[in-house]
Amino acid sequence: MCCRYLFYDGENKEIEDLIARAKEAFSYELFSSLALQEVCPGSSALSFLFDIRYQKLRAVPLLWGYQSARLVINARSETCFDRPFFQNSHPCILPASGYYEWSGQPKQRYYFHRNETIHLCGLCQRQSDGLHFVILTKPAEELQSQFHDRQPVILSRKDAELWCRTKNRSILERSVSPLDVLPA
Repeated sequence: MCCRYLFYDGENKEIEDLIARAKEAFSYELFSSLALQEVCPGSSALSFLFDIRYQKLRAVPLLWGYQSARLVINARSETCFDRPFFQNSHPCILPASGYYEWSGQPKQRYYFHRNETIHLCGLCQRQSDGLHFVILTKPAEELQSQFHDRQPVILSRKDAELWCRTKNRSILERSVSPLDVLPA
């Protein structure tokens, strides 16, 4: 599930504004390292963490995937909090225009999206080479289950900020689903 997502689709005005603000806030090198369109495992992505000092969400670049014997890119929302591997993780949010799934033979790529920014729910932790994230997943709902048995946890804007502030697991149950799916 969710091994690629689209940060900026060329039309999303909210994401366009996030890119403009990141360009002003980050150094040239840091901004240049961000995947601003399709994001894949190992990429640096614009993400949000709660900054305790300023009591607000702060944009930060995070690398997709926890380093282990293999690159771990997703975590099951139902079990990750009980696993030692995720013990030192903190909540994060990944804004996106949509995400991709592959299905069928031959493999066909499908694009899941809304007509607004979606907020992928994640966890992040500091590793030897910087901050890394994983995307939280849940069992697939009706539309998604036609393509894959898992789907990302997607939160409303309000719940996304609440997730980052509190890491309250019950927020994950309020996940919203993409409205549309298109062959990509």
